[in-house]
Amino acid sequence: MLTELFSTLKEFSSNDYIAIGTLIIAVFNIFLMGATISQLRLSRKIFVATHRPKVIVHCLESATDADANPRIGAQLHYVNIGDTPAKITEIGSKIIPFQGDPKPGIRIPPQQVSKKRLEAGEFGEFPIYSNVKDDELFVEHLRKERGFPAAQLFCVGHIVYEDMLGRRRKTGFCRRFDYDTRSWSSVELSFYEYAY
Repeated sequence: MLTELFSTLKEFSSNDYIAIGTLIIAVFNIFLMGATISQLRLSRKIFVATHRPKVIVHCLESATDADANPRIGAQLHYVNIGDTPAKITEIGSKIIPFQGDPKPGIRIPPQQVSKKRLEAGEFGEFPIYSNVKDDELFVEHLRKERGFPAAQLFCVGHIVYEDMLGRRRKTGFCRRFDYDTRSWSSVELSFYEYAY
């Protein structure tokens, strides 16, 4: 049997051996290319996981409309402090009077945005409106100064965004309105302050 194999191999010319070797190398390169593509995909996923976008609320500026009895509003300023771009898909917000700190369960109506791309370090803005009038807030402020239970004005909301792989992330915020300084300040340990 071995003698037959050796006699068959003697019939091959050197070009036949080169063709067989080239075919083996081509098949090996196809497998190697598949492994390289898989490695590139994995590397991209690892990069995005470690260099992800992170959108935070920078501040809320006080805003009112131009009526004789203006309604209280805010201008939301947010920023991407992450390493990669974020795509803002939804912003939800609500300005409400509340006694004590806001409890879980407030329905926050989402507002679709036009999938704004936010580069790393870039700021964005969003207006927030309410039906709370300034004179209503002034009455609550007087009640508080006189020692009576009074409602405070809160702005709660969230920003939904996606990373480069389309994974959704969400940042929540809660701010309290200070009538004396006419400004919005963070609420410590609020149920509505989060980022994931």
